[in-house]
Amino acid sequence: MALKITFIGHASVLVSFNNQNYLLDPVYNRGVVFFHRKTPPGISLEQLPPIHGIFVSHGHYDHFDRWTLKKFPRSTPLVMAKGLGIYMRNLGFTDVHELTTWQTVSIGDLRVTAAPAQHSGKQPFFHKRSVFIGFILEHKAGTIYFAGDTGYFPGFKEIKKRFEIDVALLPIGAYRPKKNRKKHMNPPDALRAFQDLGAKWMIPIHWGTFHLGWEPINEPIDWLKELIRGRNLSVKILYPGESAVF
Repeated sequence: MALKITFIGHASVLVSFNNQNYLLDPVYNRGVVFFHRKTPPGISLEQLPPIHGIFVSHGHYDHFDRWTLKKFPRSTPLVMAKGLGIYMRNLGFTDVHELTTWQTVSIGDLRVTAAPAQHSGKQPFFHKRSVFIGFILEHKAGTIYFAGDTGYFPGFKEIKKRFEIDVALLPIGAYRPKKNRKKHMNPPDALRAFQDLGAKWMIPIHWGTFHLGWEPINEPIDWLKELIRGRNLSVKILYPGESAVF
């Protein structure tokens, strides 16, 4: 096994490079603010393998869940959007890295770069404002782009200039009402971003767990299926708990 991606639910993803395991935006809470989980995590906390690093793209509750993070050893390396590190240090975490766009850090054999994102929205009143970023994860086994939360924007073409992406994890939900399109992508936006990135594969995220948008909760994935039907597109749809090996 070289590169394995497992969808946990919403934007929570487990990535394994040669048995080194990393979590992206892990949220195991039963709810975020007033939004309750519609589907359970595809892998329970108890089923997770040893985790060698955790990455958090921004401070919204559906991506940054301190209840979840407190379940991990305080020595776990954390790579976070700038502005969030203070909360983890206050909880006793000792290996915390804060990044803003294009900054990098190495965690073992993995090189992590903060990618730009077009996102907005109120953050919890007791938080400092964090930046909004995605992540580029570079390893000899492959390169992954995790968009976090973003609307469609020219930054995807800039990412392509800098990186050769094997797998792009792109959000497809919470795009209604119309004003949400500035900060969230719908399925056509995500396919356009996939093309801009020049990635070999796309996996959709940010759907089916929390009913954050006005669209029906399953509309994003059903819409994406319609868009790719009969087309030769390297889009891999994973349901919670399912994995893909590349």
